[in-house]
Amino acid sequence: KYLDDYLSCSRDYRETKTRSRRGQIFREIFGLSLKRLGYVDRSWIRQWMSYRKFEDKSVISRLLPASEKARDALSEVGEILSYTLAKDIHFVEPVPEKVM
Repeated sequence: KYLDDYLSCSRDYRETKTRSRRGQIFREIFGLSLKRLGYVDRSWIRQWMSYRKFEDKSVISRLLPASEKARDALSEVGEILSYTLAKDIHFVEPVPEKVM
């Protein structure tokens, strides 16, 4: 079933806060994930690699494979490595007994 009215709208262009600060956003997500979960999920790593490969155009973009399948395999390796790094770098925060 479809609605005749719009429920929301969004503008998406290069200068929006979300698009222009993606590198910063990924750093924050990775840091929080390591701190709170003890690892970085492969889906975030995959998105970061796609961002670096196709949008950022930095030196690292040339090193990343163009193949999505290869980036998926690398993201799995990255997730495993993040478990190891989190043990050495971050203390995983305990889950609070009471959530307010």
